[in-house]
Amino acid sequence: MKRKISLAVILILFPIMAFAEPFLVCDPPEAGQDVGYYLVSGLSIVQPDEKIPVDGTGEFGFKVDLSPLPFGNYTITAMACNDWGCSEASVPFEFTKIVPSTPSKLSISR
Repeated sequence: MKRKISLAVILILFPIMAFAEPFLVCDPPEAGQDVGYYLVSGLSIVQPDEKIPVDGTGEFGFKVDLSPLPFGNYTITAMACNDWGCSEASVPFEFTKIVPSTPSKLSISR
């Protein structure tokens, strides 16, 4: 019975984990850099003064889920910050979130 419940939980949670992407990321801070948080501008899902935490895995500097982002064109910059202040803004990163085109030429095949 426990195995059936565990399998059901995995099957229910898998789609939630599988669709949380893409992510906006940056390289992790260089050794010796004391980065406490990041400020990201240009995203409607992130407030201009919202402190983005340092990625706990160490794989990235930060990681922001872009799945709730509305369709459109974006120009993003980021700054690394600590108690002493923030770095200069990064080089702008531009991307477009678009909807796929409509399927065409539907037919029946054998």
